[in-house]
Amino acid sequence: MRMELADLTSGETIEVTASPGEEAAVLLISGELRAGSDVASRPSPFDPRLAGWYLPPEETLTAKAASESSVAVVTTVGAALPGAGGELVFAEAGDGETRGRGEWRRTVITLIDPSSCGSRRLIAGQTTHASGGWSSYPPHRHDGTGGEPYFEEIYHYRFDPPSGFGFQGLYAADLSEAHLIHDGETLTISRGYHPVCAAPGYRFTYFWTLNGPADRFQQVDDPVHEWVAAK
Repeated sequence: MRMELADLTSGETIEVTASPGEEAAVLLISGELRAGSDVASRPSPFDPRLAGWYLPPEETLTAKAASESSVAVVTTVGAALPGAGGELVFAEAGDGETRGRGEWRRTVITLIDPSSCGSRRLIAGQTTHASGGWSSYPPHRHDGTGGEPYFEEIYHYRFDPPSGFGFQGLYAADLSEAHLIHDGETLTISRGYHPVCAAPGYRFTYFWTLNGPADRFQQVDDPVHEWVAAK
């Protein structure tokens, strides 16, 4: 999977094509994009109105920025899809789903998945959290080590104020990493449990994309910490 970020000036046009055998998505981080009668608009990454476009193989999106805009362009790279198929879809999110409680309460928006767009290997959305909180918690994985389907994931982080920071953990039996994360940074998660947290005083959000057999997505919680959700 690949994520590319683009900052557009007002009036600038972006063209994205999904290669044969691959799917793509364009997610609006902030600003306003127009493609025909479809309009994606949000003043900041923390505005709840997440919107974007899903592109099946061999489809092209041409969109024009109506103001200074930031976008994330995601493509599935790896296991190829047989042939073309599907349609270009403009997707707009609702209010999202509240998950967790207390310091790990967050809002999760799923924008692109098989039910909304007919995607086959692509799932994408956004999670927003209050300051000082934890997300992707209880820690979970989707790396196939327990027989579940393998999904690679990418996180793109934004903080408010932008000077904020947090930590992204990655761990497994043979893996123990902690990454200091800042506004505008991106991290690929290829395996392991992967909780994330922000420093007190800084709310944070992250755009996430998953590449795998989308209709069979399954995440597995770390059994050591399952009691937290069951409490």
